[in-house]
Amino acid sequence: MFFERRDLDLRQNAHRPFLDKYHSNWIIDDDYFLIPTFYLKGDSAVVGNGRHRITLLSKHTKLFPIAFEGYKNEPNESQINLYKKLVHCSLPQDYVYDFPDLEIEDLGEDVGKFRI
Repeated sequence: MFFERRDLDLRQNAHRPFLDKYHSNWIIDDDYFLIPTFYLKGDSAVVGNGRHRITLLSKHTKLFPIAFEGYKNEPNESQINLYKKLVHCSLPQDYVYDFPDLEIEDLGEDVGKFRI
């Protein structure tokens, strides 16, 4: 509810049906999940990378890891308050998150992610 809805709706793959699965491109070396990112611009949170991942994870869990890219300009009070609502806590680099148990599948071309 804090993210710019238009930004989520206009993601590059928005014309495709939303699938309740992880894309195999989001998982590296069978161990590492590429977490989505966001930044604050104006009074909105905007997805940097991972629109589908944010939508998917938010359907299955209230809290999930997401990387904060920063502010696009000097933050104002409203942005600082929004940040405090979005960021529950900072996580150590070696933190292990128990992701929802969902099927992993190659969902086709992933325009938001390069192939490794």
